[in-house]
Amino acid sequence: TKFLEDTDLQYTIDFPDDLLKTSINPELRRNLFLVLKEALNNIIKYAKAKNITISLQLENQSYKLLVEDDGIGIEQGIINGGGNGLINMRKRMAAIHGKVNIESIIQQGTRIYFSGYFY
Repeated sequence: TKFLEDTDLQYTIDFPDDLLKTSINPELRRNLFLVLKEALNNIIKYAKAKNITISLQLENQSYKLLVEDDGIGIEQGIINGGGNGLINMRKRMAAIHGKVNIESIIQQGTRIYFSGYFY
């Protein structure tokens, strides 16, 4: 929330109530934090969004982190080739054996899913 406080963006954060009780490997925690930060930074800089939703789902030994905005979207060539931010997100997720999936529709927004397991 501190990262978004000084913006005009409306945001919703939906994390599990028992997240603090969940044991998460420090490397996984750090990389998830950094990819979330990068995704939010990209939204603030480029998306022209008004609304952001951030949610985290934990199930058994897996997680899915979703960052969604209602901005201008990302062109397909940028999603596939990626700027430094997208490349860094992919590298960080690969380092923790996770995946990145980006869905974007021009003038409707973008969804970025980060997913993996807690090993």
